[in-house]
Amino acid sequence: MKDYPDRMTPEQARRFGEDVLNIVSQIPRGRVTTYGHIAALAGWPSHSRMVGRTLRYTPGAEHLPCHRVVNKEGRTAPGWSRQRTLLEEEGVCFKANGHVDMVRHLWEPEVNYCCPADCTATLRSLVEEIAETTEMFLTTDCHKNRGKR
Repeated sequence: MKDYPDRMTPEQARRFGEDVLNIVSQIPRGRVTTYGHIAALAGWPSHSRMVGRTLRYTPGAEHLPCHRVVNKEGRTAPGWSRQRTLLEEEGVCFKANGHVDMVRHLWEPEVNYCCPADCTATLRSLVEEIAETTEMFLTTDCHKNRGKR
């Protein structure tokens, strides 16, 4: 496991887990968010992998809408084929490459929706960066030619 410079104490890890479950419980039907967004909302933006572990190993998490969490490219969890079906049943659209259409379905809560005040600037910055990256990607021709040689 990566040795993060901002390691959590056991109490911070417990709180992080609670925050992750709370955030996931609020993702609306027909929308998705990313592991990174959840980590940022919980105040630990470099801990997106820990979000995944929290969702996988916390008893009772299977009763939450965990299927609404995807990676930053919109890919579903490997080995969980039912995730796509659950999302499609909620009206989530997928692109030709099998990824969620993040432009249409990304859930971006209001900055203070479930985020402590001290991470507001971090969250705003992250959301703006994702929006800029997505816009740049969609306006270039390179993504259309991926895999074609």
